[in-house]
Amino acid sequence: MKKDRKKKRPLAMGPVYQLAVNAYTVWGFTGWTYIWDAAFQGMRPGEMYGLTTPTAPSFKLLS
Repeated sequence: MKKDRKKKRPLAMGPVYQLAVNAYTVWGFTGWTYIWDAAFQGMRPGEMYGLTTPTAPSFKLLS
């Protein structure tokens, strides 16, 4: 039996913009782009945390 999905709520631009401004104040342009990127891609908190951890696996190109 399938689990019921939670209904998605629409994301208002005002709170996202304010969060991006706050991130810009703390982290600079990197924080600004991080917040907008996460909002438009629909990232979950766990995915966002994975991007910020220093132990995240790095991908190396094989030559």
